[in-house]
Amino acid sequence: MGSVHDYQNELTPDHQASAESNHEADQTSHKSSMARNKWQEYLNSVTDNYGLDSGRPDQDLTFNNDHAAIDINYALDLIGSRLHNEEASQSKVSQPDPKQVQFCSGYYSSPVPINIPRYLSPLPSSLLENPINLMYFHHFLNHTARMLVPHNCDNNPFISVLPSMAIGDSNLLNLLLAYSASHRARYLGHPEPANRIAHWVSKVFPTLRMALESSSEDITDSHLATAIMLLSLKIVSPRTFEVPITWKSHLKLARDLFLARSESMSQPGNRIGAFFARWLGYLDTMGSLSCREAGPPLMIYHSILTDCSAPDSLDEFGVDCFTGFTPRTGVFLIRLARLVQECDNQRFDEMGNFRHDWHASAEVVLEAQSVLGDIDGISERAYTSLEHHHGVESSDMIAIEEAFRYAGLLHLHRRVLGSSPSSFPVKEVLSKLIDALGRMRPGAATEVCSLFPLFTAGCESRDSVQQGKLLDRFFVLESSGMKQVRFHAFLTFDWEDLLIRYSLDSKRASTDATLLGY
Repeated sequence: MGSVHDYQNELTPDHQASAESNHEADQTSHKSSMARNKWQEYLNSVTDNYGLDSGRPDQDLTFNNDHAAIDINYALDLIGSRLHNEEASQSKVSQPDPKQVQFCSGYYSSPVPINIPRYLSPLPSSLLENPINLMYFHHFLNHTARMLVPHNCDNNPFISVLPSMAIGDSNLLNLLLAYSASHRARYLGHPEPANRIAHWVSKVFPTLRMALESSSEDITDSHLATAIMLLSLKIVSPRTFEVPITWKSHLKLARDLFLARSESMSQPGNRIGAFFARWLGYLDTMGSLSCREAGPPLMIYHSILTDCSAPDSLDEFGVDCFTGFTPRTGVFLIRLARLVQECDNQRFDEMGNFRHDWHASAEVVLEAQSVLGDIDGISERAYTSLEHHHGVESSDMIAIEEAFRYAGLLHLHRRVLGSSPSSFPVKEVLSKLIDALGRMRPGAATEVCSLFPLFTAGCESRDSVQQGKLLDRFFVLESSGMKQVRFHAFLTFDWEDLLIRYSLDSKRASTDATLLGY
């Protein structure tokens, strides 16, 4: 066996030069990334002010004075102050720090300045000619988009990618406005402007149908973004559509368009492709876990995300700011959802009757063991990026990662392996899930995105005190404006109860089944 000295002698000058070159390349890449983030932060800070959003109700089409939706006196005062070389006074208005916006902190505690990043200019006429549209566009940028991810940062694609795409596509822009209007109304406790939302989405369906009938080369990123946004809107506001199409049909359409775009999207550094893989991958996984009629999720999301990511930028064990879990956990959840789909459908016979005597086959048990291998070692290796998370933020992200993982394990034991609630594996994993949820700060951004683990814990917990604590968190979630379903009515059911309930009431299954993941 050679000594360390012998090994060092084997390092030729070429090898040493190569190592030094790789180190310099890594440093250059890091500096470039830091400079890019700094530039993006600067672009976001250069804004144009269009007045104030005071949180007034939208009385809907024909009844609302759309041109008075924005208080422009504030903007006029700013212009006047600049003309007189005076610094505009900010004493009357306190704008929340966008990175720290939390749903329980009172976003509308004071009028919100409508500041639009200048890099999005020129804005389309549909925004400039109708102030209420501009108000909703800003609300999405400044509030809704920041609540859709567990950690908001400069890489939040709902801010850095989607609005830029919407500016150039009227259908996508209309869906963004509809989503914002739905969220704003629920957040403020106002009625949703149903007619306005229906008007915005009325022309979307024909466009997507034509796209799906076209060749793959004719399907664009905007088509796919529109389909995913339509699915998202159907989930959060299911009753505002004139066309009676279920969210499962929207999910199938989005899957088909994603498959059609997958080859052309798979390019290194493609931020749009990476965004779509994360966004639809999350919705598809949670939708499949929510309802057996949704069908199994696609398996290609992770490979597309890997292909679209810049070299060495995607770490299997780094907690994702978009999803709240590691890419490795994401693969585990997708495979789990496919198994759950298979088992849930096996629980019903040809006549649609629930089989109380169902047991997992040997093949299913083997596949479940293979799925468990996806999360081996994650507890020890999962980490958060020091560039994005500091102090309690890092703790929150680790907690939500664990919550998703343990929630998935509970689904595996209960819905795939058929373990009883009193079995040791179920009780052990439930304890770890409750602990992870308990380490998540109430009111933190992570809590908004924790519906899946929260609902899972609620279904499994039989401790009345613990159920009360979970129920309190659900009530807070409902006040965020992001959730449509009243969760507390379901916390007395376990998985078999829910499956039977949905099999007897297909209409309820088409609406309430989305509560697991959205």
